[in-house]
Amino acid sequence: MKRFTALLTLALSLIIPAAFAPANAGSPMSTASISSKTQSATSLLTLAKKHGETLALTEKQKASIGLWLSETEKHMRFLVHKTAILEKSVVRNALRGKDKASLLNKMEETNNLRKQILSQRLDCRDNLNKILDKTQWQKLVALYKTEVQ
Repeated sequence: MKRFTALLTLALSLIIPAAFAPANAGSPMSTASISSKTQSATSLLTLAKKHGETLALTEKQKASIGLWLSETEKHMRFLVHKTAILEKSVVRNALRGKDKASLLNKMEETNNLRKQILSQRLDCRDNLNKILDKTQWQKLVALYKTEVQ
């Protein structure tokens, strides 16, 4: 039984962080790395705001981006923080020998939060597509590829 527990612990410590790591992540995810990776989702907005001159944003576009940021940033930070806490909790509880069902329930809760994060990311993308013209969007994507990825 001890051998099984040790193997399960090792497997969970390797699999759980990897299961939620972005494709380019090379190490298990800490709270900080989860936050930075997830916040890169909203960085489309941040990038658009930061590079307003490069994108030749109008005052109306700047205002729309600023409003969207103010409406979504706090909630996104909350989702990211809660996700990080739950993921750490799953690993910690696996090491403590918690039962499989409770660990899977926590992972399901984590997955639901990640769905909410992805939904907000996609809303951000869709909103920016409405705010920016085609040329501005293409410039923003190029900036994202060089600065974030």
